[in-house]
Amino acid sequence: MRLEVQGLRVALGGVALVEDFSLRVDAGQVHAVVGESGSGKTLSALALLDLLPEGATWTGTVRVDGQSPRGREGFAMVLQEPLSALNPVLTVGAQLRETLEVHGYSGDLQGRAVELLAEVGLVEGEERLGMFPHQLSGGQRQRVCIACALAANPRVLIADEPTTALDASMRGVILALLVRLARQRSLSVWLITHDLQSVREASDEVSVMYAGRVVEHGPTREVLSSPRHPYTAALLASNPSATPVGQRLPAIDGNVPLAGEVISGCRFHPRCPRALARCSSERPAFADGVACWLVSA
Repeated sequence: MRLEVQGLRVALGGVALVEDFSLRVDAGQVHAVVGESGSGKTLSALALLDLLPEGATWTGTVRVDGQSPRGREGFAMVLQEPLSALNPVLTVGAQLRETLEVHGYSGDLQGRAVELLAEVGLVEGEERLGMFPHQLSGGQRQRVCIACALAANPRVLIADEPTTALDASMRGVILALLVRLARQRSLSVWLITHDLQSVREASDEVSVMYAGRVVEHGPTREVLSSPRHPYTAALLASNPSATPVGQRLPAIDGNVPLAGEVISGCRFHPRCPRALARCSSERPAFADGVACWLVSA
């Protein structure tokens, strides 16, 4: 399966929130989209699922295996807070069975639900089916959410900050699970995150977003080892694991611009320590995996 997004634009009240967003995720691959809060990562994914806020619209081209999908068909999403995503008054089994029924599964619902739990690493499936979400740990709840997503038999799995509510040890487990599912099921996995460590551990390719636009894209290993855009480099420098103990943690000066805020030229130039004169007046085109005058100068 292959997901291709070309020229996605999301707008609200005439204000562009995401512009010229493009993405390709091949079967069995994990593609991470990373950036600060407010960069447009989640909005881009919600557009594909027709789950944008009221009044927001989107344009662009979306294809799965070369075909235009019908609505949300072929897509499933895992949210960042499993306790909110799951219904607190329904058992795990009831929620899995309901999802299977909605998506047309006509076999043994109970047996299939146990199989799905086993696929995401939850043993003793029969016992888990009778539990309510509050009786499970955070990691177990997130596995249930992933199982519910798989019950829809998706071709594209969107994971929106799936490890935010988990501790460090469980984060690695869930990321490894997503990678395994991508490989075994030939899923196209779109991982949304602000955590560069998650990007490093789980993704094959990465797109870096800033203020509604992709500013750098490429194989994860190359982008993280040799960032070409100053924003990517600044994100990496502000990673706590990259700062020696006792030293002040580097931070990016300023804030992500607000939606509708008019900034001429490159939208990152007010915060960029390497900005050229033309950066404040001319917007660089996205070419060869990066949008930056420093690269094309």
